[in-house]
Amino acid sequence: MSEVRRSSRLRSRSSNVTSRNSSPSSDERGRSVSVIQTDDNTAMTDISDEESSSDEENNEVDEDYEEPSRARRSKKRKPKAKKAVGTKRSKSGRSLKATSNDIERPKPVNLGGSKKEQEHYLEVVKDFEATELFSILATAEDISVDELIREWLETYKENRDHFLQEFINLLLCCCGAVARVEEHDVHSNESSNETITEVQILFQKQKMHEFHLLISKNNKRKAKYKNLYDNFIEFMSKIMEIANDMQLLYSESEDDNEITSNPFVIDLLTWLSSLSVCKIRCLRYVSTLSLYLFQDSLTEYVVEIESKYLSKLTKQLTQEQKKKRPSTKTMEKLEASIEELQSNKAVTEGIIDNIVKLSFVHRFKDIDESIRSESILHLSTWIKHYPEYFLKVTFLKYFGWLLSDSSVDVRLQVLKTLPQLISKHNKKSVDNSAVRQFFERFKERIFDMALKDIDLEVRLNAVNVLIEVAPLGYLEDAEILALSSLIFVNRKVKVSSHSKNSRFLATVAKFFARVTIEKCEEFSSSYDVPESIFGLDSNSLIKIAILVGLLSKSLIYHLQNSEALDSTEKLEILFQAAEFLHPYYGSLIEDICKLLTYDSELSYSFLQLENSDEENSVRETLLLPDKSENITIYTAILSGLCHGGSIQGTQQKFRIAESVLPYIENLLTYLPVHQINILEPILSIFNIFTFEDWIHAGYEKKLSTIVDKILRIFSECMLDGDSRDLRYKSFSATLETIKKMNLNELNEICINQISYLKLQFQKFLIERMDPNEYEIDFNETIATLYGRYLNKMVLLGKDYELEVDKQLLQSFMENFLSRVPKFFESCSFDTIKLMNFRFLTLIVTWQLHKWTEIIQNSIDTDATVEVSVDVIQMIASIVERLNTTLITTDNDEYINSEKLAECMLLKLNISTSLMDIVSALKIFDISLPENESSWKESIKENFPYYLHDKVSDILYQIFLYLEAIFSKEIGENIERLAGENVNFNDIENNGVFNNVEAELLLFTIKLKGLIKLKILKGDINERVKLNKDIFGPLFISIVDETIFENNSKKQPHKLQKNIHQPEHRAVLLSSAGDIESDPIEGSPERTSHHVEDIEMIDNDPIEDSDS
Repeated sequence: MSEVRRSSRLRSRSSNVTSRNSSPSSDERGRSVSVIQTDDNTAMTDISDEESSSDEENNEVDEDYEEPSRARRSKKRKPKAKKAVGTKRSKSGRSLKATSNDIERPKPVNLGGSKKEQEHYLEVVKDFEATELFSILATAEDISVDELIREWLETYKENRDHFLQEFINLLLCCCGAVARVEEHDVHSNESSNETITEVQILFQKQKMHEFHLLISKNNKRKAKYKNLYDNFIEFMSKIMEIANDMQLLYSESEDDNEITSNPFVIDLLTWLSSLSVCKIRCLRYVSTLSLYLFQDSLTEYVVEIESKYLSKLTKQLTQEQKKKRPSTKTMEKLEASIEELQSNKAVTEGIIDNIVKLSFVHRFKDIDESIRSESILHLSTWIKHYPEYFLKVTFLKYFGWLLSDSSVDVRLQVLKTLPQLISKHNKKSVDNSAVRQFFERFKERIFDMALKDIDLEVRLNAVNVLIEVAPLGYLEDAEILALSSLIFVNRKVKVSSHSKNSRFLATVAKFFARVTIEKCEEFSSSYDVPESIFGLDSNSLIKIAILVGLLSKSLIYHLQNSEALDSTEKLEILFQAAEFLHPYYGSLIEDICKLLTYDSELSYSFLQLENSDEENSVRETLLLPDKSENITIYTAILSGLCHGGSIQGTQQKFRIAESVLPYIENLLTYLPVHQINILEPILSIFNIFTFEDWIHAGYEKKLSTIVDKILRIFSECMLDGDSRDLRYKSFSATLETIKKMNLNELNEICINQISYLKLQFQKFLIERMDPNEYEIDFNETIATLYGRYLNKMVLLGKDYELEVDKQLLQSFMENFLSRVPKFFESCSFDTIKLMNFRFLTLIVTWQLHKWTEIIQNSIDTDATVEVSVDVIQMIASIVERLNTTLITTDNDEYINSEKLAECMLLKLNISTSLMDIVSALKIFDISLPENESSWKESIKENFPYYLHDKVSDILYQIFLYLEAIFSKEIGENIERLAGENVNFNDIENNGVFNNVEAELLLFTIKLKGLIKLKILKGDINERVKLNKDIFGPLFISIVDETIFENNSKKQPHKLQKNIHQPEHRAVLLSSAGDIESDPIEGSPERTSHHVEDIEMIDNDPIEDSDS
C-alpha cells in the first residue's frame, strides 16, 4: 500500500504517508500513558456462560442478571518467565516479532506507574512503529475511506496472510502495543487462540501503554492522534459493505451451488473473537468494537435485501404470474434472483447470529464498563436497523439487566438508548408486545432510578425514558403522581442555569406536560363539554384546570415525603415548579388571567354531573379557582409561568407583558388581595416589567391607576417591620420597581402616601397615645403604631425623602419614645420585637443627605451655606432623647430576671439607631469644607457629647451579652475580664435572635465605626479583641479591620456557626471603609441599619456552577 488515495478535495495534496511518526512530547505522554489493565476474569460472574447462551437458543427461561455492588478486580497476569523483547518462536515454529526503529528516547516523565515501570516503558516505546494503515487512519484529516478499504481488501485476494497481519497489527497499534504479528503467525485460524495468547504475553511485558483509540475518543483535544477514533469508526463500519461489493461476503459451493459465508468473513470473525476474550482490556475493547461495527453494517444491509430487492422482485414475479401469457424465462430469472437473495439474507443472518453468540452475549457483562457501554449502545443500533430480529424480549432483557449496573456510565447508556427503542421517527411512542413485556418486567427499576438513583444524570435520563412510556399507558396514577412530585424541590434552582438540578427539573416538567396531555385527552373523551366555558375555549380551560389540579396533588404528595414547610415555603416551591413549566404552559397565561378575573360564579355545572361522588372526583382532577385556597394556588402558578418566561429573552418577555399586563388592575380588584399569599404573586408579576415593557404592551397609561391601587392596599394593611416578612418583602420590591421607573407621576403618588401616613400618624399619637391616658393596652397600641404607620413610613423612606415637622417629631418623642421604659414593663416579648427606631434614623439621614448636597453644590461658587439651626437642634433633640431612653431602660433589676433577654433586645434596638445617627452626624461634621466653620461650631455647640458615658457602658454590656449567647450556641468557652457579669455565661438565645452571629458581627462593626470616629472611648476596643480567635475568620477580619479591604475586593466571608450548615454563606454588604475621611455620598435610599446588612445567601450543596 505504497500510496493512499484521498478524497477529491485533497487529491492535489501530497499522498505519501510514511509509517514513521514523530515521538510524542513528554507532556503528551504524561497525560495519556497508563498501566496495562488485565483481568483474569473478563466477565461479571453473576451470569454463567451456559445461561447466557441458552437464553439465545431458548427464550422460555429469562433469569434476571443483577450487577454486583462491587466489580471484582482481577490481578494482572504475570508471565511465567522473563523473555527478551525480540523474536519469540512457538512450538509450532511461528514467530512473533517486537518491531523497532530509531525513535529518539524521550525524557522521563510521570507516567502513573512505578519508577521501574516508567523506565521500562520509555525503553520499550522506542520500538513502537506505527503500521502504514494505522498511520493513515491516525493522522489523515480527510481521507477517502472507501478507496482505502477497497485497496486494502484487494490484498486479501492476493495475500490473505498479509491482509490479516495488517489488520491485527492495526488493532495492536490502536492499543499502543509494541508487539506485532508476522504473516506466518496468522496463517492458520486453528491456532488463533494460541497466537493471541503469545501477543498478550508480549504486551503484558510492556507494562504500560498509550491507548490511542480511546484517548482519541475521550480526550480528542489532548490526543496525540486526534483523528484516529473517527477514522477507525468509519473504516470498520464500511468494511462489510465494501466487502460485499467486492464479492467477499458470500461464497458459492462448487458441488451443490449452496451459498455460504466467504472465508474472508470467517477469518475476521475467528481472529476478532479470539482477541475479544483475551485478558487485556484494551485488546478486548478494540476487537469487540470492530465486531459491533461490522454488525451495525450487516443489520442495516439485511433489511435492505428485503426492502430494496426481495420485495420488488417478489412483486415483479407476482405480476408476471398474473399475466395471461407469463414469460417462463422471465419467471425463472426472477425466481433465481429471489432464491439467491434469500440465500444471501440467510447467510447474513447467520453472520449476525454468530457475532451475537461469539461476542455480545459475553461482552455485555465484561468487567470493563466501557465494553458494557459499547455493547448496549450497539444493541440499540441493531434493534433500530433490524427490529424484526432484535426487537424481542430475548434482546431487550439485556437493557433491563444493565439497569442495575454498578457503573453510572453504563446505567446512563442504557437509559439514553431506551427512548429511541420505544418511539418512532415521527416522535410518537409505539406499542409493541416485546416493549410491553420489557416494561412490565423492568418498569419498577426505571421508576426507582428516576426517584432515587445516587446520580442525578441517571435520574434525569430515567425520567426521559418514562416520558416516552407515559403515552403507552404503562404507568399507574400513583406512579405518575410520585414522578410529577419531583418537580418540587425545597431549595432554589435557577431556571436559566445549565446545572444538573436545573436540567433535571426541566426534564420532569416535560414529563409533567406529557402526562397532562394524556389526562386532557382522557377527560375530553369521558365528558361532553361545550365549546366555550367561562368565556374561554373549553380545551384551554380543561388544560389549565388539569394542570393546576395535578400540580396541587403532586405538591401534597411531595409534602408528605418532605420536611415540614410553612405556607410561604410551599408557595415558593410551587412558584419554582411553574417557572420550569413555562415552555409548555406559557401560552395559557392570558387565559389564566381571564379565569381569575371572571366576574360570575365558577362551578362544575357545565359538566352536568349525575351525583356528588362524581363531582368530588372531577374536583380532584379539574381544579377551578372557586375558593380562596385554589386562588392562592392559581396566582402562584401564574406568577411562576410569567417569571419562567421573562428570563428567556426580550421578545419572550414582551409576549408575556402583552398577555398579563392588561389584567393586572382586575387581578388587584377582583381577587382577595388582603391575603398576602394572593397579593404577593400579583405584585411579583408587576415587578417583572419595566416602563418600556408597559409601553410595548400599550398599557403605560394604566400605570398610575395600578400604582394608586397598590398604594391603597399598602395603606390598608398591617405591615410587619421584619424584612423577612413576606408582605414587607413584597411591598419593598414593588416600591423599588416604582422608583426605578423614575416617573414623576408615580413618585408623586408615593410621596402623597407618605404625607397621608404622617397625618394619620399625628392623629394616632394624639388620640391613642396621650401621656395623660393611663388605661392603654400597650401591646395593641404599639402593634398598631408600627403596623399602621411607622413600618410603612420607614419602608417608603428608603426610596423617598422622609421629612417631619417639629410638632410631629415632638409628639412622637413625648408620647412614645420617652414612655418606652414604662411600656417595657407591661409589654409582651412579641411587642418588644416589633419596636425599632429606624424612623428616627431615616429622618436624620435624609436631612444630612439634603444638606450635604446643598453644601457640595456651593463649593464651586466659594459661597458659604447658612447654618440650619433648626435641623441641628432637631438632630440634637433626637440624640439626647435616645441617650436618655437607653439609660432609663438600663435597669439593674433585669440582670438576673426572666426579662433580661427582652431588656437586652430593646436596648440593642435603641442603641442601633443611636449609633447609626451619631456616626452619620460625625461623618457629616468631618466632611464639611473648611469654609463652613459655622456649621462645625453649631454642631459643637449643640452636641456637648454624642454618647453619654452611661451609654458607653450599655454598649459594652450589649456586646458582652451577644458574645455570651453566641459562644453558648457554638459550644465555646470564652475569656472574661475581672468585674464582668458572670451571669452571662449561663444565658441562652431562647428565640430572641434569629441569627445571633449576624447580630454580633453587625454590632461589632458599628462599635468599630464609633471607635474609629473617636466617639467611643475606653478599653472596649481591647475587650472586643479578647475572644476573636473563637468566633471565626469573619469576626477576626472585623476586629482587625481587614474586612473593609476584603469587601472592596468582593471576597465573601463565611459565618462561623454555618460551618456546619453548608446551605448558608455570609457576605458583608456594609460599605464602611476609612470612616474618618469619607464624606457622605449618595442618599439613604435602600439603606439598612439592622441585621439584614449581613445577607444570607442560599448555597445549593449539589448544584453545579451556573456559569
